[in-house]
Order: sequence, then C-alpha cells, then structure tokens
Amino acid sequence: MSCRAVSVLSKCRISQQQIRGKAHSTFQPSQTLPAALQLVNRKMTARTTSSPFGSHQIRNYAVRLDEFNFTVIPDIKENDLKRLGEDFGIPNLSTGTFPKDPFPVNGKIYGPNNRAMVPLLCRHHSNKDTEGRYVWFLVHTGTPYTFLSAKSMKALIGQGFEGDPHSFSIQDESTQIDCYTSRENFSDVNVLGVGYMRAMKLSVKFDWNNNTCKLIRN
Repeated sequence: MSCRAVSVLSKCRISQQQIRGKAHSTFQPSQTLPAALQLVNRKMTARTTSSPFGSHQIRNYAVRLDEFNFTVIPDIKENDLKRLGEDFGIPNLSTGTFPKDPFPVNGKIYGPNNRAMVPLLCRHHSNKDTEGRYVWFLVHTGTPYTFLSAKSMKALIGQGFEGDPHSFSIQDESTQIDCYTSRENFSDVNVLGVGYMRAMKLSVKFDWNNNTCKLIRN
C-alpha cells in the first residue's frame, strides 16, 4: 500500500472517530427539537411522571369526559351481571365489608367477547358507617374514567342522587375515586377505567384454561 493511500485511510479513520465522539458527547434530544416540540415533550413528561392520585383521589385526565368518545358495549346487560354474581357466589350489589388485603381479586372471563369481569366492594364517601356493596365491573383499558350504572349509584347513594362525579371507595377503604354515571351506550355496565388501575398499580392476569381472571397488585 502506498504512503498516500495509508495517509488517506488514516484521515478517514480519524474523521469517523471524531464524528462518533462528537455525536456521543454533544447530542442532546432537547437541543435538536423545535421549540414547539420541546414544549410538547415537557408536557408529556410531566403528565406521565405525575400520579393520577393526589391523596388517593383521581385528578383530571388529558381528555375531558365530555370529549371522550367511548366504545359501545352491547354485550353486557343487567341480566349478565346477575348471572355472573349467581355463578360466582358474589351477587351483584350484595353487601360486604372491606378486606384487610384488598388485592388480589378473582374474577371471570365472560361471554364470547372475553370480557374481564371482577367484583369489587364499593361505598359512597358519605356512607362511611354503612357496609359496602359488591359491584361487578368490566375492566376496560380504553378509558381512564370509572363508571357506575344508575342502578349501582342508587344502591350506593340512595334515592335522588344527581350530578357527576360522585366519590367512592373501591375495594380499598382508604381510596376515594371519582365515578361517573354510565352513558347511554353502556347504561347497564359498571366500567373500571385504567386510571384507577394505574393509581392502584394493578394488572389483570388471565387464566384462559379456566376462563378466570385476577386483579393483582404489582
């Protein structure tokens, strides 16, 4: 190899090392983003690192409830909740006391759409001296919000309840969770939103062989 070729090759190697070293030492994502994207990045970072609970109370979500386009749930009706309770031995809206250890909670994979259904003890914040009631929830990761049917609201609050949201303890007596009345397109369904699950650090474990599921705390 000629001296000239060696010289060119050496310069190429030095140049590549300088480029790699410079990229490694000086690259900062926030410096390369436009100002508008930096603002979005800061907002998203703040949103994902803050807890949805403040003193065990769910706060505002990124999408307001009146802007939320919720999925229709046509396959779960009040009779399904009754059947689930009878088969599982925990009737829907039956009374009970809060357990010392709230989780895990056993549930059922229900129907042809493989719905994860779990019975959770609920009590309105104003009725602390009364027993709670078991409510069969559909676990739904498509919404951060938690919903209770009008029938469940009436059983837990009493006659004449109005307005939204209402604050409930759900399974863990120390929590106070804002719940909303179920919308027209899923009026019979109690929906456990992912906001509650994240705040309580819960996951769903499926046992497909036995058609059961379980809410477990991570």
